[in-house]
Amino acid sequence: MIWNICLFLSMGIICLSLLFSFVLSCGNSLNMRFRKIKNIIFVSAFLAVYCLFIPIYSEQVAGVFAVPEIIIYSLNATMRTFTLTDISFIIRSVNKNADFCELYTVYMTILSVLSPILSVGYVFSFIRGATAAFQFSLSRNRDMYVFSQLNSESIALARDIKRNHRKAAIVFADVKQDNSSDNSSLTVQAQGIHAILFKKGIFSINFHVHSKRKNLYFFTISDNEERNVDQALKLFKGYGDHENTFLYIFSTSAVSDLLVSGITDSKIRVRRVNREQAVINNILYTKGNVLFDNAFHIDGKLKKISAVIIGLGKCGVEMTKALSWYCQMDGYTLEINAFESDLSAADRFTVECPELMDEKYNGKNEDGDAQYRINIHSGVSVNSVEFAEKLKSIGSITYAFVSLGDDDANVEAASYLRMLFERMKINPVIHAVIHNSDLKKSLEDISNFYGQSYNIDFLGDSRELFSEAEIINSELEENALRLHKLWGDEKLFWSSEYYYRSSVASAIHRQARIFCNVKGYCDDADKLTEQDIQRIKIIEHKRWNAYMRAEGFVYSGSVASSTRNNLAKKHNLLVDFTDLPDSDKDKDFNIGELLIFNKNK
Repeated sequence: MIWNICLFLSMGIICLSLLFSFVLSCGNSLNMRFRKIKNIIFVSAFLAVYCLFIPIYSEQVAGVFAVPEIIIYSLNATMRTFTLTDISFIIRSVNKNADFCELYTVYMTILSVLSPILSVGYVFSFIRGATAAFQFSLSRNRDMYVFSQLNSESIALARDIKRNHRKAAIVFADVKQDNSSDNSSLTVQAQGIHAILFKKGIFSINFHVHSKRKNLYFFTISDNEERNVDQALKLFKGYGDHENTFLYIFSTSAVSDLLVSGITDSKIRVRRVNREQAVINNILYTKGNVLFDNAFHIDGKLKKISAVIIGLGKCGVEMTKALSWYCQMDGYTLEINAFESDLSAADRFTVECPELMDEKYNGKNEDGDAQYRINIHSGVSVNSVEFAEKLKSIGSITYAFVSLGDDDANVEAASYLRMLFERMKINPVIHAVIHNSDLKKSLEDISNFYGQSYNIDFLGDSRELFSEAEIINSELEENALRLHKLWGDEKLFWSSEYYYRSSVASAIHRQARIFCNVKGYCDDADKLTEQDIQRIKIIEHKRWNAYMRAEGFVYSGSVASSTRNNLAKKHNLLVDFTDLPDSDKDKDFNIGELLIFNKNK
């Protein structure tokens, strides 16, 4: 009887485990499902094998201590089964007179073959976890960079950090255990920089043991922005009082914006990383001079920048907004034509930046206010006849930016643009966003069969964007902080997204003034005349007006400071320069900023 009971109990355990595994496979994340199912199968297999040994030893053991001996012997035999020990004795021990002798023998043989396979995975996992824990314990007195997930972006940043800081400790949490080619490649790359790989999540690792004298960097950098924000909140709560700690949140969501803006009193330095904005900032800061270099004369003194934006996704919207303030320069005028297949594109952009698109400002050329014309062509696909006709009607285009949300689509659209431009006999600069670093490298200096260069600059790939210089120690960020500190404290720069973004935009535009040889930025600041200073003030106010409108701000209705309301995005100084109070006109010029940029030349 006991043989039958244990056989069917063992089989029942296996059946239940398969049922639970199926239920779990329908929910939770892929990585979480894999872990839970693996645990269930291993435990159920162990119990199933254990049940099969009970009747074997119940016939071999007798006496007062028979029950504990059966339990111990069965446990020992089960462990031997899971550790590749010779288990032929199992088959020989099966009672040939049992009702289901053959079934019992076959079933036990199958489990005895599968069990060592399961145990090998667990032993490997245990060794890997123990190795990671040991490496981590040895790294507490080193600068540590912790990534919430191992992916193409985090490994790109980690590899660059390791190149620059050989003694730094690199930690990846939540490293997937599956054998897909992508994960295997990422794991090999992480092992190549001697990274510490934890299969457990970032919250299961105790970073309080890390030396407070050394820097600790957290990066919540998964593809799921909601998850990034949730992890950042928990890390902030857990390590907000930890010395020399930095938290980077890779998210563009409103929640992350509120999180960063709401931090007022904490030792941890929090920064939100906006991928799309980082791409645009990098392009303008390092290559923005081409916008002014390619501008054409429309009269004796004025030059025109004619920009075309293909795609009004996140990147396209950011570039459209940024160009509106970046191109505010004495002697230049700007026209932007943005194309998007979505019929609601113009409405969405206008809701986001109402005063930027207001006819009172859009297309008006007042000397003391921002000068630009933005035209949004909704419902126009780049592959349509309408697009080609509209492009032709624009005429002398000087700059094109392509961002359709997909690398292949961007490459195709950029090459198509070059063909259309050749037909129009113009040669504008084409910048196209491409995230795949290997694809970008293969497309460098690409030409056609006849050796004619497409002359397309592909920008924004992971290796370029996700580097220490861009994310952590950005020259742009350093200049922005130095500008901010001319009037505010450093804490405000890091704790306020409003001041951080504003200072970064200011630093980018001051780099453009160097490109355009604005007096004071390219020579001795102490030689400026009153006319030079007045010119700088007007340029800065025009830029600031366009920037604030691009950020969604509107005029409060009065220059009185009491009417300003940041929550409502209403500002009292969004007026023509001539309408500013004299005290506020002086804010548009600070000799300190000239010294900063003269020193950096």
